[in-house]
Amino acid sequence: MKLKIKYFIIIISFILLLPLTVKAEQLVTCNFDDLIISGKVRRDADNCEKVIVRNTDYFDLVSELTWLKEIEFVDMNLDDITFINNFNELEKLVISGSNISIKGINSDITSLSVYNSYVRNLEDLANCRYLENIILSDTTYFRDLEFLRKTKNVRTLSIDFPAYTNIDLSPILGLYKLDTLNLWGLEQNINSTLLNFLKRNNVKTSFSLNRDYESLMSNVRSIYNSLNLDGLSEDEQIQRIVLYVLDNLSYDENLTGSAGQEAFKTEIMIEKALNKSGVCRQYTLLTNILLEMAGFNAIQVRSNADENHIWNAIYLDGSWYAIDPTWLDTEEGRAQVANNVRDNYYLVNPYGNFMTNHHPLSNLLTMMTPVFKITFDTKGGNSLAPVYVNPTNYNLPAPTKQNSEFDAWYSDSALINNYEVEPLNKDLTLYAGYNDTLRIESAAGMPNPPTSVIGYIGLGTLLVSVSAGYLYLRKHNKFKKL
Repeated sequence: MKLKIKYFIIIISFILLLPLTVKAEQLVTCNFDDLIISGKVRRDADNCEKVIVRNTDYFDLVSELTWLKEIEFVDMNLDDITFINNFNELEKLVISGSNISIKGINSDITSLSVYNSYVRNLEDLANCRYLENIILSDTTYFRDLEFLRKTKNVRTLSIDFPAYTNIDLSPILGLYKLDTLNLWGLEQNINSTLLNFLKRNNVKTSFSLNRDYESLMSNVRSIYNSLNLDGLSEDEQIQRIVLYVLDNLSYDENLTGSAGQEAFKTEIMIEKALNKSGVCRQYTLLTNILLEMAGFNAIQVRSNADENHIWNAIYLDGSWYAIDPTWLDTEEGRAQVANNVRDNYYLVNPYGNFMTNHHPLSNLLTMMTPVFKITFDTKGGNSLAPVYVNPTNYNLPAPTKQNSEFDAWYSDSALINNYEVEPLNKDLTLYAGYNDTLRIESAAGMPNPPTSVIGYIGLGTLLVSVSAGYLYLRKHNKFKKL
């Protein structure tokens, strides 16, 4: 009997020592609308650990939910969510289909997930000192990754087919705690420096670390250069880019459905396009890269899950216009683009008839005014970082240069065309002119007079010196009569 008891105790002890299987935590999720009764938060609302906020009705009451572990904003247009700084238990912030500013955020969140959204003031994530996981997915709108230079504790970064395509990945080099990096649709921007960093730090990636990605972008640049867009109007540039895509890609039926979803996990999107085939992802990606190279504010837009489609939008003259290069890939579509007919799937209102079979994941385009990138060549002055500005309301910085006074910005490196602040249709580079700079040639090809104070002072000094010398020589009879 004692022996049986002994074995029983051993068996029980063994069972107790076995590692427990821990199920993933399922948070109790509630819709914010359901928590409001007679204009007040329900008493039992504290049973909810995650809340989804979809509209601004009673929005001021959201700040009372200080016990939340997760909050999600869906289809919202918000300029201030700093009230979440008072949510002491908050671990995760989710933003979906929204235009939201996170200025002033200093929350202790560990995770940020952004889907199909425009999140302004991303640089303020530097104040979220415990932030470890960032997801930017479903054509999320951001122009660069500079905010990563200040988020030093990030361990997981996932970027899935962002709205913009020409994204500089160098800020990732400062993430020394990074252990997982997922990039889909941005592989063409990977360079050897980033690859070496990832290898050195044993970072797990969604792409191979043993490939040459720089050649991909080099090939795209060769295509862009072959289009010879200089001197063409904006309409002509867009037309030539779209026609190139239509003439050089063919639709690959093998990449549709479940097969396409599997291929998406391993395919390098732009490589397939460079091999002249693909589906909407390839058509849209190549179109967007070329439009961005030409300076246009072009983005990729994803349709809802039922349509499972992706297309382009471009910002012109204060409005968004849709282009669907995949659906334009027919004889009729080519003819439409060749004749610059704005109809059906080419440069049309994305919320007009286009909406019959193209339903964006969100109404983000109606909420969003894009930002344009201005790059500065200070011509020997102090370096100025690129700025991103509203297309109709912006100011330009003034550079400084030793022994010189800034004169004006010019739209050309020859300093012929003075740039005045005007509504933007494209990104641009500006060149600094100083008041000691002589314009060698005017727009008409004739030499310009000196334009600087220093130039006139120098000329005056020369005339005075010559006159004084002449009077001196004459006084001392140095001139002989002929």
